[in-house]
Amino acid sequence: MRTNSLLLYRFEIVREIGRGASSTVFEVQDLLAKPVATLAAKAVREDASEEATHHLRHEFRTLADLCHPNLVKVYDLFALPGIKPAFLTMELVPGQAFLSAAEDLPLATTLALLQQASGVLAYLHQNGIAHRDIKSENLLVDRTHGEPRVVLMDMGLSGADGLLLSGEAAGTPFYTPPEVIEGQPADSRSDLFSFGVLVYRVLAGRFPFTGTTKKSVFDAVRSGAHRPLHEISPHLSPDLCSLVERLLQNDPERRLQSASELFLGLSSHTQDGQTKVHSRLPTASQWPLVGRHRDLAQIQKAIDKVTPYHRGELTSSDRAYLLVGEPGVGKTRFLKEVRKLAECSSVVFVQGNCLGPRDAP
Repeated sequence: MRTNSLLLYRFEIVREIGRGASSTVFEVQDLLAKPVATLAAKAVREDASEEATHHLRHEFRTLADLCHPNLVKVYDLFALPGIKPAFLTMELVPGQAFLSAAEDLPLATTLALLQQASGVLAYLHQNGIAHRDIKSENLLVDRTHGEPRVVLMDMGLSGADGLLLSGEAAGTPFYTPPEVIEGQPADSRSDLFSFGVLVYRVLAGRFPFTGTTKKSVFDAVRSGAHRPLHEISPHLSPDLCSLVERLLQNDPERRLQSASELFLGLSSHTQDGQTKVHSRLPTASQWPLVGRHRDLAQIQKAIDKVTPYHRGELTSSDRAYLLVGEPGVGKTRFLKEVRKLAECSSVVFVQGNCLGPRDAP
C-alpha cells in the first residue's frame, strides 16, 4: 500500500507506522468523518495466509469487548469475503516503544510506567485473557496528554488462559517463556515471564537471556541461567531485584502468580506508593453493555443464519427485526453492539440516518 492510496475509498493512507510478520500498520485519515479523523489502520498484507485474517478478526473481537485506559481502542473491522486487504481501525497512539521511551526517563517515572503496564495486564488476566506477546514494541508510551501513559497494543496472539499456541513458538524469542518453547499451554504466568524480561532489560540495560540465533536464545531461556539483576544494577533495592527474579523463574509454579501481585509489588517502588495514570475515562459508549445478553444472543443467531448467504453458500431467507423504545433507553448503544457482532462475522453492516424535511439539503 502506498501513501495517499485509499482503503475502501474511505481511509487515506498518510504513512506507514510499523510492520509485523503478516500485517502493516498505517496512519490514516477517515474521509467520511466530520471533521476528518486521524486513526491507525492495521491491514493484513496481501501475501499473508488466511490465518493472518483470522488473527485480525480475533484481535478485533477481543479488544472490542474490553475497556481500559491503558489498552488501545478499536473502532471498526473490515474483513469481508473477496475484499483485500482485511483491516481494522483503531486509535492512533503517538508513542514510543517502551525501551526507547525509558532511555531518557528518571527511574521513578519508569517504574510508575511499569506499574501502569502491570495494571492493564492484571485487567486482561482478570478477564481470563493472556496477551502472549508482551514486549517493548507492544507497550507504547504516550506523552501527549501531560503525564505519560502506557498503551498495550497488538492482541493478535491473545487467547484464553491455558491455550496451546499452534505451530512454532509464537512471539519474540527474547521474551518467549520456557513453557511455550517446550510446546506447553500459555497462561497468565507466561505473560509475567515476558514482562519480567522487559523489566530486566529496562533496569539492567541488557536481556537476561541472549544468543546469536533463535535457537541459541531459546536454549538460554530453557537453561534459566542469567546474571542476577542486583549484580548488574547494585543501586536498585533488593526487594525490586527479588521481584524481577521471581518473574523470571523457569517453573511457572515458582513464578509470581498474578499481575495484581506484581502491581502491588511495584507500588512500593513508585513515589508515595502511587502511579500517575492517564486521567481519561471511558465514555458511556465504551463501557461494556449489560442486561442485553439475551437480546444479543438472538441477534447473533440471526447473523449466523445470514453469514452463509454472504459467502454465497445458501440462498437468502428474508428477515427483519425492528428495534423500538423510548428515547434514551440505549437503542443506539445496542446497535453498536450489533454492528460489532456483524463485522466479526464478515457480514455487511449498513448504517444510515433519516433526515427530516428541515434537515434535507
